[in-house]
Amino acid sequence: MRHPFLFVNFRLKNGTLLHDFSSIFEIVEVADGKAGLAALAEEKSWCGALAASDLPDMSGLDFLAQATALSGVVPLLLAPDSQLPAILRTANARSIAGGWMSCVRSG
Repeated sequence: MRHPFLFVNFRLKNGTLLHDFSSIFEIVEVADGKAGLAALAEEKSWCGALAASDLPDMSGLDFLAQATALSGVVPLLLAPDSQLPAILRTANARSIAGGWMSCVRSG
């Protein structure tokens, strides 16, 4: 049995990634956040969602927040190393935990 997994991406080269996991996961790929949220709203037992940090219609963090509110899926954010400190700072600022990631700082 393959498990449904959502891949929200419009720019990443993912042929190898998708192929490597195709025996385990039924990978559904969409191009933007809006399409990803629509897919998560479908009555499907998603086991996860992987979103690019830079989507054409919203930030990856906005997608994660909406995906978490919409579905029981555990969404993950895929970000280039160069963007990671800024993304973590933004996520930390939005966190209801009030700084649980404050140990992650740049410079």
